[in-house]
Formats: sequence, structure tokens, C-alpha cells
Amino acid sequence: MSGREPIIAGSPPEDGGLAVGLFFWSLLQIAVLAIAAGNWPLVLAQGQPTERWALMLLVAMQFSIGAIFAEPLLGSASRAAVNIALAWPMLQLAGLLAGQPQSHVLAASGAVTLWLTALACWMGALPEHGRGRSLWRGRPVVSALTGAWTLGGAVLAYCHADFGSRPGESVFPMDAWVSPLLGAMQVSTNPGHWTTWGVLAAHCGIAAAVAITSVYHRRRTAWDRRINNCQE
Repeated sequence: MSGREPIIAGSPPEDGGLAVGLFFWSLLQIAVLAIAAGNWPLVLAQGQPTERWALMLLVAMQFSIGAIFAEPLLGSASRAAVNIALAWPMLQLAGLLAGQPQSHVLAASGAVTLWLTALACWMGALPEHGRGRSLWRGRPVVSALTGAWTLGGAVLAYCHADFGSRPGESVFPMDAWVSPLLGAMQVSTNPGHWTTWGVLAAHCGIAAAVAITSVYHRRRTAWDRRINNCQE
């Protein structure tokens, strides 16, 4: 086989970043659990024991870090599968620390899974570095946009709550659209928050559709190129 023969999509090279991403992802989640278990004083806790906020803190970290570092954490099928699976036992530990019922923990786990799966689909929709000319640069763009939606939307929502809303008015009715992070935090205390489920499911469905279309197009293009090379 010639060294210039193109790589067929669907047969990816060995994933060398799996161990690094897994270590980074594990370390951050353990750090959040340690902060909650140690009852470190946090403004968010509002005078309550920090461990009561363990589940919300972990969900916030998983949503925000998953968006910002989607490329190293979710940039391949193996990385996505391992890191999404690891989120579940960590959320169970956070639920135990916070004393949350299992239904709330499962709801938070489902929200995190939908979010990370959508991010993994966006990563899969774009070829890796060196396998699609300059299109791989779209992955950092996706991370930037989803990170801005997650964190920027949360900042805007809280600014609205502090400066633009009437006393006692809740910001949560609009949180799922402004920031999926706030929606997931709401789901962790109210599993029946259907607006959040709708936003997360729609985002995941769109990302999956784009990824399937992109992968099909890349495989078809690579297969056609291989046939042309054989005919020559």
C-alpha cells in the first residue's frame, strides 16, 4: 500500500490523548468533591455547609469544563465514552455528600450525559488535526461558542437576577435558554424542569444529526478517492 494513500474515515489512529484527558477530568472532579467534603467556604453556599452544594458544584464543573476543553476530553469516540462514563460515579459521590435523593442524582447525570454527548458529536462532526486540512480549527471554535453559552449565559442570568429583576423574582424560568449550566443545576433539584430537558435534548439531537451527516460525507469522499486511485 502506498504511503500516500488516504486514510479511510472510520478507522482512526490510536488515541494517544486518552490517558491525559482521563487524568485531567478525574483530577478536576476529585478536586470539586474535596472542596465540598472539606466544607470550604463558598459564596454560593450562602452560609450553608458546602457539602450540601456538592451535586450542583460538580454539575457546574462538568458542564463548563466539558465545553471549554471539549477537544482533549471528547475529541474521539474513546475519550468521549470513557469520560462520560466516569462522570456517573462522581455524580453519585456528590449526591451522597449533598444528601440528595437518587432521583435528583439520576436527573443530574442524565443532563450531564446529554450535554457531553452533544459536545462529543460536535467534535466528531469536524475532522481531527491533520485529517481535514484546516477544518480542524472548527473544534476550538465550537468549544469557544459552547463555553460562552454555558458560562457567559450564566453570568448574564445572575446579573439580571441582581440588577435587572424585582426582589424575589427568580431567574430560573429562563435559565435553560440563557445557559444550559443553570438549567442542569435546576434539574439537580427539580427533575421535572422540562424546559431544560427540551433544550438539552434539542441541542444533542442537532449535534448528532450534524455529526452523522459529516461522518457520512467524509467516508463517502474518502471511498470515492480510493476508488479513483485504484482505477488510475
